[in-house]
Amino acid sequence: MVKKKNRLMILICLLLGVSLVTVIVKNYKVEKEKISNIAKTIIDEDAESITSIDWTYSSSSLSFVKTDDIWYLEADDKFPVDQETIQEIIEDIAKVDASFIIEDVSDYNQYGLDSPKATVSFKIGEDEYIIKFGNYSSMDEERYVDIDDGNVYLLSEDIMDVFDKDVDDFFKYEEVPDVRDFSEMLISGEVDLDVVYVEDNDYTYSTLFTYFLKKGSKYLTLGNDEVETLAKDITNISFNDYLTYSASDEDLSVYGMDEPRITVKFNYKDEDENDQTFTIYLSSDVIPEDEDDDFNCYARIDGSENIYSISKGTFNEFINASYDSLRPSEVILLDFKEVTQIDIELDDEEYAIYASVDKDENITYTFNDEEAEFDNVISALEDLEINEYSEDIPGKTKQLKLTIHLNSEKYPSLTLEFYKYNSEYSMLVFDNSYKALLSREEVVDLIETINKVVLD
Repeated sequence: MVKKKNRLMILICLLLGVSLVTVIVKNYKVEKEKISNIAKTIIDEDAESITSIDWTYSSSSLSFVKTDDIWYLEADDKFPVDQETIQEIIEDIAKVDASFIIEDVSDYNQYGLDSPKATVSFKIGEDEYIIKFGNYSSMDEERYVDIDDGNVYLLSEDIMDVFDKDVDDFFKYEEVPDVRDFSEMLISGEVDLDVVYVEDNDYTYSTLFTYFLKKGSKYLTLGNDEVETLAKDITNISFNDYLTYSASDEDLSVYGMDEPRITVKFNYKDEDENDQTFTIYLSSDVIPEDEDDDFNCYARIDGSENIYSISKGTFNEFINASYDSLRPSEVILLDFKEVTQIDIELDDEEYAIYASVDKDENITYTFNDEEAEFDNVISALEDLEINEYSEDIPGKTKQLKLTIHLNSEKYPSLTLEFYKYNSEYSMLVFDNSYKALLSREEVVDLIETINKVVLD
């Protein structure tokens, strides 16, 4: 009985001892690791003074060095580094704020800092700074970091994910200038076009046309929208991926840049009105018989070692460019203040509409000596669009004939004749210079609009 009591007393003493040790250890740890609210800038350096930076994020590592204020990829100084992208990271790491400090840390593992999720180091002169990123505190919604000063901090702003990048994220794609203000666009290779911009010209009946295809001494009228859209395809070209940034002769051959299928050269003025030249080469794999099938297309800017992949849509716009594809889509483009009279032949009847312009440049139309509401007719005429140019012979049934008289010595009048063609189209014969197919419905609408003026 006495032995049993002694054993019980020994067990009680042991339990009390363990409890006492636990309390002491806990009190020691609380005393050892102090957690305080600090709202402190733990790194505050001049971003411009940083000369190198490297990091490891997950299994990816990158290093950059700065020479003469230019950042380079340490592993390959030919790699074109996007200076803005790397500079944004430098500025993020140069000034780091914390909201909490945990002092005298003995167990970094509990904060995820024994095996950090990311480690960043940068240098200013000979001084090196190291930042380790640990776990994310769901309770505080902040991340633990270690800056190698014996403490752990909770960041006010979690910047770890700015390092979640691979080398391609730093590639600097070349910028294509805005070439839409060009004086000449030369397309050569499998397409041969010399497009020029000429203001105040007398190459056609209207000075509103400003783009022309130059063929020897001839200037063939092109559509303003059509040409500007093609030029915009270059200004807005999207480089999908870079394929190489140091093209060798073999690379040029592989991507068809040794003999590009298309060369586009622009002579243009920059925003300061200085004359500039820009040339880009386009090529592709062999185009399959069915052009809807996928094939790869490439681009290279003159003087560059970069070769890019581009969409086949952009490539097709140039490989398929032609005089016909760039001709005007509008039936007429005219400053109607230059019109003095419009003669109409409709249903075997003839009508004359007269136009006058007052000092405020308002146009007044008269018919049978009375003012006529003719603006709707002009709008319907301006809305007519050419579906396609044609060499067919027009039908025998003439729907309408308009003779537009102009205040011009070189172009005193224009004749527009509309013929039935089929159930879908009418054919336009424009001043005996070209033929085109138009929507028959639009032509009928024009005729009905004219009838409202001359028959009412």
